Amino acid sequence: MTYFIEGCFAGWLLLIVIWIFGFPTNGRARSMSLIHAVIPLLVGLAYWLAPVPEMSASLGAYLAVGGILWACLTFIWLLSLLLRNAGIMDSGYPLLVLCGSIAAWYLAAGITYRAAIVVALIAIWALRLANHVLRGNLRTKGTLIGGEEQPYATWRIRYGGRWWWWSYFQVFMLQGVAVWVWMLPIVFATSARDPLSFSDWLGLGVWLCGCIFQTVGDHQLNAFKRNPENRGRLMQSGLWSLTRHPNYFGEAVMWLGYFFFSLSHSYGWLTVVGPVYVYWFMGTGSAAAGNERHMLKTRPVAYAQYMANVPMLLPRFWRRARGESHGE
Repeated sequence: MTYFIEGCFAGWLLLIVIWIFGFPTNGRARSMSLIHAVIPLLVGLAYWLAPVPEMSASLGAYLAVGGILWACLTFIWLLSLLLRNAGIMDSGYPLLVLCGSIAAWYLAAGITYRAAIVVALIAIWALRLANHVLRGNLRTKGTLIGGEEQPYATWRIRYGGRWWWWSYFQVFMLQGVAVWVWMLPIVFATSARDPLSFSDWLGLGVWLCGCIFQTVGDHQLNAFKRNPENRGRLMQSGLWSLTRHPNYFGEAVMWLGYFFFSLSHSYGWLTVVGPVYVYWFMGTGSAAAGNERHMLKTRPVAYAQYMANVPMLLPRFWRRARGESHGE
C-alpha cells in the first residue's frame, strides 16, 4: 500500500500545479481552491511524521481511500462529459462516499461490528440521498443528458469551450477533497479494534436524529412543491419553521454521529476536524450559503423576511417563523 500512497501523492503534486496555476479563479473561489488543494499534502506530511504506528496506519488508509476517491471522481467526470451534465456530481458524491467507506473497511483488514454498522449507515444515507437528488433533477429537467441544474449551467456558459476540463477542478476535485475530509472519522472508525462501547451507541443515536431531520425535511419540501397552490411561495412549516435548511442540518448531525464511532480508536479525537468541517460546509461554507444567494436574487423580500424569523442551520425550537409557507 505504501507504493500506492506514494504514487497518489506524486500525482497530486502534479495536479496541484495544474489546479492552482491553470484554473482561472479569483477572490474567494481561488482561496477555496488553494486551501483544498494543499489538504492532501498536509495529511501526507502527518502520515510520514506520525509518532506511533497506529496513527500512521490509519492515516495511510485515509490517504489510500483518497486515491480511490480520486479514481472514482475521474470516472464520474468522464461520464459528465458524455452526458454534458456536470450536475451528476450532486447525486454521485453520496455513492462516492459509499465506495470510499467500503474501501476503508477493506483496508482495515478485518470485520468488526462497528465497521459493519458504520458502512451500513453510510449505505442507507448514500442510496437515499442519491435517489432523492436524481429524482429531483429528472423531475425538474426531464433528462440527464444536457439537463444541468444551476449553478453548473451558468458556469458552462461562462467558461465556454474550456468548461469541459475546468469542471474537473471547479466541480469534481473541489467537492472530492471536501468529501474526503468528511470521511476522516469513517476511516478511523472502521479501523478501530475495541469492542462496541458507549460512544458507538451514542454515535448511532446522533446519526438517527440527523437522518430523521434530513429525511423528514426532504419529504416535507417535496410534498410542498407538488402542491400547485404553493407555486412561488416559501415553505415555512414543519421542520422548515425551525431552521431554513433542515436537510443540511440533518446531514451535519449524521456526520457528527460518525465522529462518535471514531472515538473507539486511540486517536479518534483527531477526526473532530471532519464534523466541524461538515457543519461549516453545510452552513456558511457552501451548501446553504449558495442556496440562499439564489433565493435572495429570485425572491428578495419574502426570503429576507424568512431569514429574519428562522435561523440558518441550528434549529430554534422555542420560536416559530410567521408568515406564509421555500423551495431549495
